[in-house]
Amino acid sequence: MNKEFDFLEAINDKELKHFLNHTDSSFNVNTTIEKSVRDYSWVPVVEVALIYLENIIKNPRQFIVQEEDILRVEKTKRVSEETVKHLAQHTNFIEKIDEDGSVVPNKLLNINKEDTFDIYENRFIYTLITRLINFINTQLEYDVLEDKYKETKTINLKAATQLKNEDVSVDLAFVKTSKSKKDNKTDDYNEVSDRVDAIANTLNQFMNTQFMKSISQASPVRSPIRRTNLILKEQNFKKALELWEYLDNYEMVEPTKMEKSSSSYVDDIVRLRYLITYYLNYISIDYEDKKMLESDYKLQQIKRLIGEYALETNMTSTAFEKNIKAIFTNVRKEQKKKEMAIKKLYDNFFESYNKDIIKVINILK
Repeated sequence: MNKEFDFLEAINDKELKHFLNHTDSSFNVNTTIEKSVRDYSWVPVVEVALIYLENIIKNPRQFIVQEEDILRVEKTKRVSEETVKHLAQHTNFIEKIDEDGSVVPNKLLNINKEDTFDIYENRFIYTLITRLINFINTQLEYDVLEDKYKETKTINLKAATQLKNEDVSVDLAFVKTSKSKKDNKTDDYNEVSDRVDAIANTLNQFMNTQFMKSISQASPVRSPIRRTNLILKEQNFKKALELWEYLDNYEMVEPTKMEKSSSSYVDDIVRLRYLITYYLNYISIDYEDKKMLESDYKLQQIKRLIGEYALETNMTSTAFEKNIKAIFTNVRKEQKKKEMAIKKLYDNFFESYNKDIIKVINILK
């Protein structure tokens, strides 16, 4: 054992037990874990809503747009019931009436009817889907961020010891912090990642439908959403409105956040180890005062061994002294040899070094 740890051999079990028996202590181990957590609670909500959005896209609501124009008769392509009624109400467009009663107009009302998807409810759906696509893209951006993980373990020991002539105490806080980047690519993560990809693919399919393309240039809607009869009463649109409101609320939440959890416990084995460390500090602080310097301690050990040996042998003190002297003399001789060998190595090195220096100087001349 290195001499720095010689004092450990001086630990006396009886003294240690006496010290601990007179010690009152409190001990606690606290572990705190901080880690980044992502919220995927939106995934099942969106998955359910997609079913209703698909129903709307497959069967979109249309509106008939009617354009009216007054044209000369020769440019009129179609005469409808509305055209006749209009002429009856606007006789100024009648050029003449023949003898047989035939009416000859100079201008007629032309009506063009066209189906369109550009109604508020459809623009609401289009805006909702584009908004949902942006939402998914934002989630995917956060998904590539590195996860952070920090574990802090704190051990607190308070102890007080009352001995005959001494009061000893300790107040210790030992803190260890481990930082790492955890790989959350677990089976659960892979499963939810696949579901997010499926949602993104479905939304892209929606955008490629004729319905969505036809209203891509229409004006988007904004919150608050108008509660039309269709949006309030039709099941598919009601679910679409619920999703819109869900996104409104969800966007206030951080997609990723730090979650903190703590736990405390008392481990009797660890507690005992720390109390022994406390005792080691106690005996170390008076290491010199108790005459446990290296040479004195070794001399005490030698005396102890000689005492034990004297009880176990019939050797006379003269013979024992002779053996000890021989050992002491041999050790000193060996030490001297080592010192001489080391000195010789140094001498040879410097002699060779000086010769090399002289050669270099002669060459340079």
